[in-house]
Amino acid sequence: MGTSYLLRSHKQLHLPPCPRHPWHPGHPSGTQVPVGPTSTSGMSKYAQLLAVIEEMGRDIRPSYSGSRSSAERLKRIIVHARILVRECLLETERSARN
Repeated sequence: MGTSYLLRSHKQLHLPPCPRHPWHPGHPSGTQVPVGPTSTSGMSKYAQLLAVIEEMGRDIRPSYSGSRSSAERLKRIIVHARILVRECLLETERSARN
C-alpha cells in the first residue's frame, strides 16, 4: 500500500459527509461539536486520534458480520483517522523544529 493511497483526502475518495459525525471534515457544518460523552474540540490531535481508533473498534465486528451500515461508518472513520494521523505527524514535525 503506497503512501499516496494513505494520504488521499475524503474529497478524493468521494465519500459523502457523515451526518452522525459532525466533526468529520466533510460535514456541511464545518465545525466541531461534542460527540458522545467527550468533545473533540478541546482535545489534542493525538487524543482525537485515540478516540477515533476506539470508535473504530466498535464497528469492526458488526462489519465482519455483514452490517452494511457498520462497514460504511468504518470507512468514514478510517478516512477521518488518516486525516488525523497526517495532522499528528505535522504537529510532531513542528514541535521537533522548535
